[in-house]
Amino acid sequence: MGNRLHVASTYNVKWNNEGHFDWKSCEFHEFLSALDIEPTGSDRTCDPCPWDFEISKEEWESGIGKLKAFNTLPVQQQAHITVALTQLETTIPDMISIMESYMKNSDPAWEYLEFAFF
Repeated sequence: MGNRLHVASTYNVKWNNEGHFDWKSCEFHEFLSALDIEPTGSDRTCDPCPWDFEISKEEWESGIGKLKAFNTLPVQQQAHITVALTQLETTIPDMISIMESYMKNSDPAWEYLEFAFF
């Protein structure tokens, strides 16, 4: 069996019109960290705040659940999330709404949410 590098011959991406967090890639990644969400393929030693990345839907839903249960989280995690949301200039209810909207508008046939800042 081989294990050779290949390139996709067809890759069709249609981006949703919804956009948030203008020029706040690092702040968004800090928010993900606060929720224990790890983007796939991220190598924080090379680029701590990549402009394009993907997140498993399972982890994304877990993050939404943590925000909904914010008051039951450990105090240290609450503080980390609060700082991250302040840097993003948003609130818990607004972030839950944004995250649910991104989930709803993601490709239902793909198990990841594909993100890009542009």
